[in-house]
Amino acid sequence: MHPELKQQLYGGEISDYYKKPEPKDVKQENKELADIYSNIANKNIFKEAVDVPPPPPAIIQKAEAPITNLDVIATTLIGEAGGEGEKGMHAVMNVILNRAKGSSDTARAAVALVLKPKQFSMFNSYTLGNTDIKVIINKAKQHSNWKLAQEIALKGLTGKLSDITDGATHYHVSSGPSKVTPKWTNPKLGGKNSSAVVTNTIGRHSFLKNVD
Repeated sequence: MHPELKQQLYGGEISDYYKKPEPKDVKQENKELADIYSNIANKNIFKEAVDVPPPPPAIIQKAEAPITNLDVIATTLIGEAGGEGEKGMHAVMNVILNRAKGSSDTARAAVALVLKPKQFSMFNSYTLGNTDIKVIINKAKQHSNWKLAQEIALKGLTGKLSDITDGATHYHVSSGPSKVTPKWTNPKLGGKNSSAVVTNTIGRHSFLKNVD
């Protein structure tokens, strides 16, 4: 290695380079490296016609976006009815809003509701402490209906979503291989609660009110 190049890069013997402490300021370190490359190019100390490599790109750590109420609610719609399309997610949003009714802060009440343990099954792995909520939300964002879920959630949280469930506060899968028969559902659906009223059936879900 050319002596001057060695001096520019290391400030001494190669062994000295490996002894220097880790840089505390990443941006400053990148600036110093860029200056070194610039000095080498300006002095033209390479014996052969060799292109000077570009300075290393700055190491930028992208700030992690905070989780919003909209993220949580849209994720709920995807997890509970993403495969049911617009109408299915619309109905699930209705249930969330009907159960949060009366709160002075609909968004916060809705989030508290969906994250309550054993209430909305798609969040069970989080509420039971097994999965980071960010993992669940990031997965939901990859769903083809994510933008639609956001739109429905936003309409719901801003009071612009009609209720197609006639006041339903509960729902469950009532057909297909994932069918369940909770005790609180109507006897016609296999439950034991004769007070529960089926208000609508959308896709694989049956929606009910007067459950409590």
